[in-house]
Amino acid sequence: MRFRIASLAAAQSFWLSACLSLALSVGLSPVACAQPANISIVEGHWATEGQPLFIYTGTAEVPQLCDEGGGCAKGGSFTPFAAWGRPPDEGNWTVVDIGAHGRQWAYRGSPLYTRNGDWNEAIANAQVNWRLAPAIEAEATASAILDVKDPSITVQPVRLKGEAPKYPSSSLRKREQGSTDSSMCIDTEGRPQYVATAISTGFAGLDAATRNWFWRYVRYTPAQVGGKPVIVCGYRLSFDWKLP
Repeated sequence: MRFRIASLAAAQSFWLSACLSLALSVGLSPVACAQPANISIVEGHWATEGQPLFIYTGTAEVPQLCDEGGGCAKGGSFTPFAAWGRPPDEGNWTVVDIGAHGRQWAYRGSPLYTRNGDWNEAIANAQVNWRLAPAIEAEATASAILDVKDPSITVQPVRLKGEAPKYPSSSLRKREQGSTDSSMCIDTEGRPQYVATAISTGFAGLDAATRNWFWRYVRYTPAQVGGKPVIVCGYRLSFDWKLP
């Protein structure tokens, strides 16, 4: 799979500026200039204007972006997916306030990003902190998406043995510890999707390291209904970070 991705920032800025000028000149409300999010599904992943969206899965709480002095090695940069339009007609889409950067779309609690440059397997292997945003709704034709408490579920997910999380070195130095509770979806292959912190440890680094661990290393047997795998959301798992 190979994508060529163009930045939306310049086009959005020009369009919004032109629309606001026109609106003010004819006495319309600036609200009329709100741009729809234009969300679609491309090859099983979320996209905007046909270009894929990405999720950050690194161990930092907030990713470094190109305009912040890093995070854009191996070609291309990631940019918060600006939320200056109306939300899609889907309750899982929310808006995140990112301070000086404005507002950003998030899906199931995970902020989304656009990207400049190619995206292929080689670049994906180099950009280990980023992944295409999976549109789990795209699988609904083959498998239902259920709340984990749905009574029709006959087999609940079971966590498989795997690699334990590594204690963040900065958290060790600061003697940080605590318990975190995460909420996620689990797809039909047992992979956690859209991991969000439900209860924080109180330390951003530990919370981010927990999410990174789930994304990368934690796997489950999938939930089932009548012997068929289904996608479940709202699955919760706690983890205790205790200093060695």
